[in-house]
Amino acid sequence: MSPAVDPSSEYTYLGTLDDMVAKYPWGYSINFRFLNTTLASSALFGNKVILPDGYLMNLIVARKALMRPELSPLLDLIHNGQVVVVSRLDDLSKIPEEMKKKGVASFPDLLDSSDWLKLKDILKGLTRRLSDRNLIWKWPKQDMGSGFRSTILRAQNKTVSGLGLNFVSQDILDRTFDVFQEMMLHNTYAARTRWENAVKMVSEKYLHSKREINRAKHELMFLGNEAYHYNFCGCLSATLRKPISVETRFSPAFADLLNVSESIDNYLERFYPKLLPRGFPLRDGKLLSEVIIPGTPLYDAKKQYLESLSYYQEKQLDYGQVESDANHYSRLLSQHFFGSSISSIWKLGISGAANLLLPLADPVLGQFSLAARIGITALIWTMDQYIPSYIVGLFKIADNVPDQKFFKSRKEWILTANPNQKRRFNKMISLNISKKSLRNFFQKIPKFVDDK
Repeated sequence: MSPAVDPSSEYTYLGTLDDMVAKYPWGYSINFRFLNTTLASSALFGNKVILPDGYLMNLIVARKALMRPELSPLLDLIHNGQVVVVSRLDDLSKIPEEMKKKGVASFPDLLDSSDWLKLKDILKGLTRRLSDRNLIWKWPKQDMGSGFRSTILRAQNKTVSGLGLNFVSQDILDRTFDVFQEMMLHNTYAARTRWENAVKMVSEKYLHSKREINRAKHELMFLGNEAYHYNFCGCLSATLRKPISVETRFSPAFADLLNVSESIDNYLERFYPKLLPRGFPLRDGKLLSEVIIPGTPLYDAKKQYLESLSYYQEKQLDYGQVESDANHYSRLLSQHFFGSSISSIWKLGISGAANLLLPLADPVLGQFSLAARIGITALIWTMDQYIPSYIVGLFKIADNVPDQKFFKSRKEWILTANPNQKRRFNKMISLNISKKSLRNFFQKIPKFVDDK
């Protein structure tokens, strides 16, 4: 009997850590707490993580994490292969100058910043160490600009209400698409930057108050960022010839590219786990690395635990064995991160284990890989833990798990992308690109040819 999924071989691209999402926020701040909790949750319970090169440089908190590694586990997790960098060039330190030449708006600011010279040296050293171990992945072979254009144009013939846009009229949306397509006539460089420029041009020309302009810009950039994330995930999946997951905002504009059904709303009414107890050493990458390095007792316990969940979901294992493996992993986590004297804080228990297993049995989540489903619950937990309730959505979760358990469920709010948007499809989620869309859409995006 082999497990339905090998959690150690699956990857998730984190659109939620996009520097452009930091610029046009989805209702949460990408600070050290958010970054570190995301990384820790993935190391303990989820997939390996994929970050594009630009996120490391243009996302201020990631840049600081490279320059001051005592503040975050990011650098340790990169060195140990938990976080994989996808790069356009063989040398990370050359990316900013190259992208500035091609018109990507975020890189000139980096080159002009006081951080750049120090960061450049760090990136040179990082490139050397990672390249020796094949830990830098090559950029997707497809023309990403062409892919972005094709992806976002899937939203062109949809209505603003169908896209969940509250502050953009149909006229503004149509004009933005017209300007964007005109900008893309001659080449496909810096496609998302051109979408942003089209958004600014149309909003500032046809809207009047600063409030109207700002709202329209944000909503249209929400759409642009979603398209960028789905396109990057799809093109990278096509290059790797296997679907990877993407964490981003779900949008009906691109639902046909994903493994998702119209009944996706149902997962909101499930239990979800609280993955990290208070006082967890979020900054300590060396402690976290013990969980992800093959051959360590923690790695073996994690692998066994996730495989047991996979067997259970496939009805190949009884619940008692899952509980036993979960409790074993919990005890090792407690001893490793806190010391054996307070192991009860990590105790999973029957109700806690059921708290994780219920979402896995959900008919909607059942379409996703095991690690992707765990990623969904981890992502919801991360959002819930660090976002004030007044800026999140209005969907409640049941409460019947004691606070001291490792997995905890409370009546809380689940994030929606816009505090004023109560449509259920506007929420953060982890999904796979469907095999059909890989075959019929992303694999047909032309290969990139540099015509400079």
